[in-house]
Amino acid sequence: MDPFASPLPLFPLQTVLFPGGVLPLKIFEVRYLDLIGRGHGLWVATETEPIADDTPAHVPDEQMHLVRMLEQVARSMKSAEGRGMDELWRQPHLWDDAGWVANRWCELLPVKAELRQRCMALTHPVLRLELVDDMLERLGVRTGSPGPAQG
Repeated sequence: MDPFASPLPLFPLQTVLFPGGVLPLKIFEVRYLDLIGRGHGLWVATETEPIADDTPAHVPDEQMHLVRMLEQVARSMKSAEGRGMDELWRQPHLWDDAGWVANRWCELLPVKAELRQRCMALTHPVLRLELVDDMLERLGVRTGSPGPAQG
């Protein structure tokens, strides 16, 4: 049986959940708890279309600084919030996969949901990672990537 053929209960959350990501929900209103308990949503999608998985792609050498920075951010979040990396991101942690690294950055960057959605819609994971590098640079985050040659 095709899992996408049956109705899918949805809750509009104004966020983007990337593949391999975690979205901790804090649902406390009785009416929403009741809907969830009965397997209902606020909306019901009758037609859904799965998004293809990213094509596996290694992180290019010129973007490896993004992996190191992400590892550092994860360690900082772990110590500051007392949460383990498994609570931040589901296993497996694919540090050498461009799509996985780009998705984790897209979850962390302070950008609007519309831009997150655009990033998720990019079908080439290395391009998504390059866009993350550009966003970090625009935010003034020193990425450690090699700059232009000085002459």
